[in-house]
Amino acid sequence: MGINLVVLKFQDRQIGKLMLQGLRAELIAEPLEISVNTVNRRISRMCRWAEVEDRCQLVLWFLENPKCLIRGARTPPGLHPGDCQCCPFCRDLH
Repeated sequence: MGINLVVLKFQDRQIGKLMLQGLRAELIAEPLEISVNTVNRRISRMCRWAEVEDRCQLVLWFLENPKCLIRGARTPPGLHPGDCQCCPFCRDLH
């Protein structure tokens, strides 16, 4: 899948916000009423998308790119300023 097709889905944004609170997968899964395996799978996918190696780097990436945790910030691309470089998707546009 090309980077232009990747969208941070609602559940991914929820997981990202809980990761920023320092919660581990078990504690993320409970309030979202999903399995720990689903949490881990989504985190792994977000790591690939953000081009980071692990969960710690993903949290740092979210801290550096908070717009990606906001609904609609990833699509349509026109919502970001013209010179936005917050993520691979935006960098590919410019």
